Amino acid sequence: MTPATAGGRWRRRGVSLADQAASSVSNVLAVVMVARVLDVPDFGRFSLAYSVLTFTLGVVRSGYGNRLSLQPDARSAHDLTRALLGGALLVAVPTAAVVAGVAWLVSGAASPLLPAAVGLATVVACTQDLVRFGAVASGRPVAALVSDVTWLLVVVVGLLLPRTAPLEAVLGVWLAAACAALVVGVVALRAWPAVRGGWRALTERDALAASLAWGSATSLGAGLAVVTVAGHVLGPVAAAALRGASTLMGPLNTLTAFVNLAVTPEVARADRRRDVRVAARVAGAFALVTVAWGGVLLVLPDGAGRALLGATWESAREVLPLTTVQYLFLGASTAAVLVLRVRRATRQLAVQKTWVALVSVLCGTAGALVGQDVRWVAAGLAAGAVFAAALGWLQVRRVVRT
Repeated sequence: MTPATAGGRWRRRGVSLADQAASSVSNVLAVVMVARVLDVPDFGRFSLAYSVLTFTLGVVRSGYGNRLSLQPDARSAHDLTRALLGGALLVAVPTAAVVAGVAWLVSGAASPLLPAAVGLATVVACTQDLVRFGAVASGRPVAALVSDVTWLLVVVVGLLLPRTAPLEAVLGVWLAAACAALVVGVVALRAWPAVRGGWRALTERDALAASLAWGSATSLGAGLAVVTVAGHVLGPVAAAALRGASTLMGPLNTLTAFVNLAVTPEVARADRRRDVRVAARVAGAFALVTVAWGGVLLVLPDGAGRALLGATWESAREVLPLTTVQYLFLGASTAAVLVLRVRRATRQLAVQKTWVALVSVLCGTAGALVGQDVRWVAAGLAAGAVFAAALGWLQVRRVVRT
């Protein structure tokens, strides 16, 4: 590898990391923006509806984002991005309607405004995420960075709204930020939607993508099920506490997405003998950042916590220690899945995600039903993360040996 090639690779990594940081910060600030204007029960209902968005986004990211990341070259990635954007246009309306309906059912919201906004935001966020993955896979991460910085800037403007601002205004800023980021990303990448090939791109069979999408559907579905049970058994305050704590763990979500967005394509095109070594470094980075950031949050003054989450801070603070443990082991699990993904170990991925989802649902719902306390729910989710890490590395050991 020449110095110029190595320098270009590190520049792309730096831009990709900056992009993911901008994306994660904008997501955190969007939730903060909503939390500031709602009381705890209403924020809990928002959290339940928002969980449907994160579920859909995670499945789209795993199924289609990873297809983009694993394309053999930049040209193929750009062409697939255009086709997937065309497909997104074809299914936008029914997708928004289905997501809005599920969000309304799960959250129990009295007004259709919140579920409708979540449905629209889901379609835009998923499409913009395809642009981000396409930009990085096409070797043009600056396009992704420009898109996410646009989203961030609009959300920052929204934070200037007074705490007494109506929910309609806050949701309007949220949707405007997502739409602006999508338009800027498409223009920067010059990825004009190819509607003609859109349906074929959406439905084309890919064993690895299907396995990853199934894995995300089961794991995120498990999280949605646990939060829904907690919200209905313990009340919306429990859902608010769990969402508030996970929102504060934003830097860890940045690392997770960076691994999927930027590290995966490079590892997939490198020597397979380096897989475990790279994954070990990823796990170590996760551990260091989790311990450091968790320590910061645990000593965060109440005034700063209320400035971020409003009235939700008090309930979120109770589960932060357990949420930190959960993210510590989720990082180790992410590193293991990296190896399975680049080696296209579809069966092992499906097995792991299915069992992890089952264990997480059992532990989380048991915490809600038996413990009758949101801290028991958080403990159940942490136990699921421990199981995910252990099973993931066991699967890596088996795959490497074959």
